[in-house]
Amino acid sequence: QGEIIEQAKEAGKGKPSKAKKAMKQAARGLQAAKDGEYGVMRGVDFKLVDAVVNFELPRTLRAYTHRVGRTARAGQNGTALSLVSPEEVGRLEGLAGKQAERGMQVSEPLPFNL
Repeated sequence: QGEIIEQAKEAGKGKPSKAKKAMKQAARGLQAAKDGEYGVMRGVDFKLVDAVVNFELPRTLRAYTHRVGRTARAGQNGTALSLVSPEEVGRLEGLAGKQAERGMQVSEPLPFNL
């Protein structure tokens, strides 16, 4: 408990063909070019992850969903916390609106000043 996972080069428990392909790509060093934004290749399933902290807001809804989806696998609940700069507020509002449309619980932004 309490461990932080930054990156991993392993295959998940998705379809065997996906996992096998991911392992081959990792061995050839292709995952960084394919999923450079995420830092972890697709299909990787980390057990017991209940929170994701975004220190940089993903650029797209797809990227956001991929990243924070690691917290809510197999019907489990999860939490995502995104630290957002003033320049990213508009993008955050757009992502939050799309998540709310999909039935996700979205909290109001909290102010944070250093």
